[in-house]
Amino acid sequence: MKWLDTSQIRNPRPGELLLCVLACLAVVLCCPSTRALAQNPVPPQAVQAASQGLQHYTTQLPASELARLGLSTPEDIRHAVLGQPVEMRLLDGSAIQASGEMQRLDPLLVATDTWLFPVLVNGEPRTLITVSKLKGNWQVVEFGGANQARAMAEAGAQIDRQLSSQGSPPTGARLFVRAPLLSQDYYLYEAQGEQMLLPVAGRGSDAPTGSLSAREVLTQLEAASQERPAAPPQQDVPLGGAGGPASGPNRELLIAALVALSAASLFSFFWLWKKRSAR
Repeated sequence: MKWLDTSQIRNPRPGELLLCVLACLAVVLCCPSTRALAQNPVPPQAVQAASQGLQHYTTQLPASELARLGLSTPEDIRHAVLGQPVEMRLLDGSAIQASGEMQRLDPLLVATDTWLFPVLVNGEPRTLITVSKLKGNWQVVEFGGANQARAMAEAGAQIDRQLSSQGSPPTGARLFVRAPLLSQDYYLYEAQGEQMLLPVAGRGSDAPTGSLSAREVLTQLEAASQERPAAPPQQDVPLGGAGGPASGPNRELLIAALVALSAASLFSFFWLWKKRSAR
């Protein structure tokens, strides 16, 4: 058996290492993202704020006000508990560019530091507690929304049925997405590797019953953004909220910079190689 002669192996030069690193970064940034939908973990401080808020409102508000908010009887109040929260993101239609090349919504999702907690009574949604991070502190910003709590529960059950019929576990990440430009709320989820959005009925209003692909919603956003008057320039807003890959205009700038650096590194590498060969 002929063994590898390790004496002929040399350590890579710094220029070669730099070239490899730049090439890997260029591949990561240039290739389309295939990562699954990411939802941030629920902040413990948000859970604590929601729990304290539920305790405060159920003990301090008069019974008539609690009934209007969805807790009709003293028994409802005693058995009210927090359900599974969902993170809210904004769908920033003003940032849409060349949507024909986009298949996912990640570049347009803006973190809001807001979580929606359903209030359940014997497993039935009755109302909502909305918690947001304001000036570094998590606090309840809204208590109420019986119609929306029921609509969200119905939408969640519809997604579960769809995923189960496709043989997928109904346990993937979901986001509550608000699209101001379309005046619509959605549940964003993954189905067979594709981002889907199920419209959620608003307060007192109906919503379409079927899910839409990300491509369909992007088309609607593009049409709505063209109809809306141009807005004054604004400062860039961090997108994604979860520290995802660079996207949008910043992504293009990074790619251009990496290409330029790679070209310069290649030139330097071959110049040094030619210089050494000439000796």
